[in-house]
Amino acid sequence: MLHKNTEIKKNKMGELAIFATALIEQGEIVWQISSSDKIFSKEEALNLPIRQRELVFKYKDKYALTTDNSQYMNHSCNPNFWFIDDATLVAKWDIKQGGEITYDYSTTEIDPVFIDEWRCLCGSENCRGRISPNDCLKKEFQELHAGHLPSSTVEFINRNKKSKFITKKI
Repeated sequence: MLHKNTEIKKNKMGELAIFATALIEQGEIVWQISSSDKIFSKEEALNLPIRQRELVFKYKDKYALTTDNSQYMNHSCNPNFWFIDDATLVAKWDIKQGGEITYDYSTTEIDPVFIDEWRCLCGSENCRGRISPNDCLKKEFQELHAGHLPSSTVEFINRNKKSKFITKKI
């Protein structure tokens, strides 16, 4: 479920995006998975129509598709909200009225079957230039998101790295 103080409108690039309609304070829940969201096995997710398949994300050991407007969350390499558990995103800092709501796609988009590498246009100071399912394997990414990654991403990191990634407790 998306925060009540949000709306969908076009951003400066002309794409639909989520914006704060009032101040959202640091630590406030911006999005939580809800009982109306759809959860799929990998096989079920692969059989979805292409438009829906493009919107699924890794959720625990399954794949999720939201049923609210959170599908309009755009990526930023310097996102203004992040995970506190597998199902909850909170504001990383105060988000002023009119601020676009963003998260780092590489925190959940870790399966190359569903997502490929693409050019990043976020424009943040720390823009990686490209987004890929393997971004979470980079040390800088792990340091930036330490303690704020879903368990499926931490497991992916641990399976694909020689040394274990330990998330610090929030």
